[in-house]
Amino acid sequence: MLGGATAAPRPRRVSRLAARWLEYGVGFDPDIIYFSGVYESTDFWSPALFRRLFAPMHKRLAEQAHAHGKKYINYITTGVDGLLEEFTGLGIDALYGWDSTPPGDVDIYRLREVLGDEMAFWGGISPTFVVERGTEEEVRADVRKHIEVLAPGGGYILSTGGSVYFAEQAGLGGVTKWDGVPEESRSYRNLMVMFEAGLEYGKYPLNL
Repeated sequence: MLGGATAAPRPRRVSRLAARWLEYGVGFDPDIIYFSGVYESTDFWSPALFRRLFAPMHKRLAEQAHAHGKKYINYITTGVDGLLEEFTGLGIDALYGWDSTPPGDVDIYRLREVLGDEMAFWGGISPTFVVERGTEEEVRADVRKHIEVLAPGGGYILSTGGSVYFAEQAGLGGVTKWDGVPEESRSYRNLMVMFEAGLEYGKYPLNL
């Protein structure tokens, strides 16, 4: 995994450091090269600054990863929608970690339109508001929608946009320590529903 920039990055220095880590990491023969770009989104930078400061770095790292026969994955969670055009032409193989709207900021129809010919989309299902808080029917509907929009022709990896926690724990107004077994948690049940719905709707030809 490659670390992203800090709150006040020096892009050229970060790029050189990331390139060195990439060269070190490929020695372990990983399947992918994963870059955490969470501090390079429009939460912190305008699209114009991203284009000037970070886009060249991603392009170089993607080329470096491809030279080693590896896929280059960009992990970005929020502030994504305003950067879709800026991601074009960078050689990124998959965009991972995003949530669709609502509550995230990625319009999956625009995502497909702008980047559908360039990269895979990995994520989309909100861990907090769909898996941890949603009903089983809402989970199934959200899975179906993402597959329907993003899966035709391939290139969609069904996943949550981030880590899933027990709904009974902190972050949702629950207790800070939960002693129940996983099978008793709404989060666990909804994850099983997500997997089952993915298997039902995600087989080609798509069963929608």
